[in-house]
Amino acid sequence: MAGLGRRSHYRKHLTDSVLNDLPEPSENERIAKVVGTRGSNQFDLVVDPKEEDMDTTSQLAILPTKFRKLVWLKRNDYVICAVADEDDKGDDGGIRYMVTHILYKEQVKNLKD
Repeated sequence: MAGLGRRSHYRKHLTDSVLNDLPEPSENERIAKVVGTRGSNQFDLVVDPKEEDMDTTSQLAILPTKFRKLVWLKRNDYVICAVADEDDKGDDGGIRYMVTHILYKEQVKNLKD
């Protein structure tokens, strides 16, 4: 790729960590599948339920600005997202999740094992 040497140190290591790390979800993070994009770094996700009574409808999530112009999400991609405060149970349609990791094929295979 042309121009790889011109990336800043931060962006280079962030891209490397996104592509090569093998993240595991912590207790307040969940695995989700992207089902649509809304623009302005907002995405519709279907979140893997931790409990049986949880709803599996699409939820709204935001991609942090540190990933801007470095990684792209499209439909059917898997992500690890952090859950907002569980005290807020209102169904106001607001953003409830923040994407913390984008999962690529090798990372999804690692999580399935």
